[in-house]
Amino acid sequence: MDHTVFFNFMRDLKKNIVPYKCPYNKIRIGNYADGGYVIADLPCNICYSYGSNDEISFEVGLYEKYKAKSYVFDHTIENITNKPDFIFFSKEGVSHVKTHDCDTIDNHVIKHDTSENMLLKMDVEFSEWDVLLNCNSIDKFSQIVVEFHFYSLIPDVMIKVFKKITEKFKIIHLHANPHQINPYIDVEFPRVIEITFLRNDYFMNGFEVDMTSNFPDLELDPVYAIPFRSMNWWRRQYDTSGIQLLRDVKFD
Repeated sequence: MDHTVFFNFMRDLKKNIVPYKCPYNKIRIGNYADGGYVIADLPCNICYSYGSNDEISFEVGLYEKYKAKSYVFDHTIENITNKPDFIFFSKEGVSHVKTHDCDTIDNHVIKHDTSENMLLKMDVEFSEWDVLLNCNSIDKFSQIVVEFHFYSLIPDVMIKVFKKITEKFKIIHLHANPHQINPYIDVEFPRVIEITFLRNDYFMNGFEVDMTSNFPDLELDPVYAIPFRSMNWWRRQYDTSGIQLLRDVKFD
């Protein structure tokens, strides 16, 4: 990718990945490692979970905390080991279209269950981009937790996905996940990022960019072998209209 095109893409991407102060307490559900996620401490009745890999500590934690049932989808495994009754497993993946072994979030929600307090969790190794871009059920969820993979860069799609989600949600938490070969896209943006979104109507007193919290949060986020630096690109200057003024970033 041409350097100028790359810089413009990263600038636009960072403008759309900005955390806001969470109006609720944040908690970690699941393992203090891969499989656990940070969410706002809000009632949850149903979780739609994509990409299990037979790791259900998050879904178990949701049940223990909120008595939430989970619909778990993964076409790469045969079943969930020692599956509890509150988890409903389908050997089916998620896609932006229905196929022989995948279906869409929209169809899953229609087929299975709905609630006022639904949570969407997704770790599907780069398929998240097309899935979310084509999902019409986004605003049915109160919280969304996604592991975003920037293994390859598809600028138009990636920007569209974040603009689509942040139109109706605000980011309340994010942290990097390790990518052993090359953990960064540029000197400050991790190649794999877990992001938690909270729907706009839960911000009763308006939106305020979080300029003080640490990401990662050492109390909520696991510390991996790779020492990721704290993410803070949104702390740069804002103009009077709230538009971020990103300075040039030096690239590796």
